Amino acid sequence: PKLRTRPRLGMVFMQGFTYDDDNKWDNGKIYDPESGKTYSCYMKLESANTMEVKGYIGFSLIGKSKTWTRVK
Repeated sequence: PKLRTRPRLGMVFMQGFTYDDDNKWDNGKIYDPESGKTYSCYMKLESANTMEVKGYIGFSLIGKSKTWTRVK
């Protein structure tokens, strides 16, 4: 929560990911500046323009997913 006061511009909010052969980046961490919490995370490329990003605590079955779309 103490990190919530930091400026967001230039903030590192994702780190530690490793890539596998299934278009998936796993074993990373994602920081939520709204709550001030850091979650485990994976990202999976769904298409050339979309990626599923899932943050979770403990097991990836329990968490929240968002689909990110490339901005052109």
